[in-house]
Amino acid sequence: MILKILMWAGKAIATVLIVCMLSIWTTGYIITSYVESILKQYEIPIEIPPMAMSGVWGVLWGSEIDTLSGKAVTDLPSATEQPETDEGQIPSDLNTEPDDAAQEVLAPIEVDDNEIAMTSEEIANAKDTASLEDKNRMLELLTTKLPPDSWQTFSTYLEDGLTDQELIDIQQMMAQHLNSAEYEELMIILKKY
Repeated sequence: MILKILMWAGKAIATVLIVCMLSIWTTGYIITSYVESILKQYEIPIEIPPMAMSGVWGVLWGSEIDTLSGKAVTDLPSATEQPETDEGQIPSDLNTEPDDAAQEVLAPIEVDDNEIAMTSEEIANAKDTASLEDKNRMLELLTTKLPPDSWQTFSTYLEDGLTDQELIDIQQMMAQHLNSAEYEELMIILKKY
């Protein structure tokens, strides 16, 4: 009788553990897939690959996982350390160039510190010379896509003229909220003036 109770308890515990593990893994997989799709929609690169089932098992059994390679590690260098050569120099083969996706977004503007790129008078002249059709299309694109906090940032930048950095910030804000076709259309309109 006791053996039957122990067998039943063992089966119940095993069933509970299997169900819990499957539900945790399924939830993690669904959330990871959802986050990946959102990041792809906004063209944001994934810096850390999603955790695989082998990573889950490794963490459960107490090993540390290197999130970049997915392998168990014993000692990771700190994030602030730079690899050094024998002379104490940082190696020249490190890639310090921005990736292609960033270059596409930033391509129309070259940054030169924080010099004024457009004064408030130049902005007013551009508004005056823009056609009604272009103004309506820009307003339609921006009002339907930009959230209120982006509008606030946008209007704050326009008050005293635009620096190069502020132009880049505005372009990144627009690229984040507009799809590529809308972004290109807006850039074509803006380049006219």
